Amino acid sequence: MENEEWDLITAWISSTGSHLSQYMSSHLRPTEKSNEVRQLYFIDATNSFPLQQFQNLIPYNGEDENKRIYDNIRIITCLELGELAMVLNKIIQSIQLNKIKRQKNTTTQSEKPKEGNLNILIVVNGLETMFRNTRFKENVEVTHSVLRMALLKLRILSNERNGYHLRSLVLFPLEEMKNLSTKQLKRLKSSSNRGQNDGSSVGDYVCKYYVDRVIIM
Repeated sequence: MENEEWDLITAWISSTGSHLSQYMSSHLRPTEKSNEVRQLYFIDATNSFPLQQFQNLIPYNGEDENKRIYDNIRIITCLELGELAMVLNKIIQSIQLNKIKRQKNTTTQSEKPKEGNLNILIVVNGLETMFRNTRFKENVEVTHSVLRMALLKLRILSNERNGYHLRSLVLFPLEEMKNLSTKQLKRLKSSSNRGQNDGSSVGDYVCKYYVDRVIIM
């Protein structure tokens, strides 16, 4: 499946470093037909960005094109859900500032801006860890409320289409899918899955209510 064909919010179950690196590098590489600014936000609770596999695909060698790619990568550590919500707010602010800048360039220059629209990929890894860490400090109701708030922000970001394109990946280990048997997981591979599980774990809950598609690798 091509990058552009993935749904707005996808849950990726049991992803490998090599597969994830291929997807992220494919997103970040510029295309001949577009002058988009391609960005990656890797929001992580487990210090697991696959750096070696990624650098095998896009070497960090000082070349202008590769340097631009690395300049557009943001690796952000989030250990709690409140931190995740704040990071998503900052992404929203960055998008808004970019739109204002582009509007100013359009009104002050007769030619089109050199940079195109933003094309953003957000990868969230360790959401279940953020949930557990938040649960240590807050009660169940508050923790679920913060989780819903963060996921709704992700949905709002993904649904917006004014001047940017954004897709999100939420990564989960296989053990987070507690209510799905092996047979069910195989049936869900690369298919829409809303409402097909009971939602007892964080992974189950997110896949039931907030994602558009589940990918099993």
